Amino acid sequence: MPNQSECEFYVGVGVSLSGATISIDGTARIDGSMDGTIKAGHLIVGVSGTLKGEVVAETADIEGRAEQTLSVAKLLTIKASGLVQGTVVYGELQCDQGGRVIGELSTNTNSVAKADQTVVSISD
Repeated sequence: MPNQSECEFYVGVGVSLSGATISIDGTARIDGSMDGTIKAGHLIVGVSGTLKGEVVAETADIEGRAEQTLSVAKLLTIKASGLVQGTVVYGELQCDQGGRVIGELSTNTNSVAKADQTVVSISD
């Protein structure tokens, strides 16, 4: 997993970013707090990170908290400390024991289901 020096966009611990719209082809890492829109090749929300808004990424690792809308074309990994809440569309999903999802999940793979078809809805 890339550290902050290997990321094209980084929000550090104790940093709060609000109302931003970010679009990068590389890796974005959020260890602080971000409220806005982000499009990235790879997204990492660190253990201390909170991301609220609209997210579009090729792949994502969620160790902290991601809320609202999350669209991941390929692999979405929710680590044991991770929480995803809202509407989630993914290509593949890996959720470690302890990881939590609250909201609606759907897949974008035609072989399993159509992108707009809800596969499962999970709540607390």
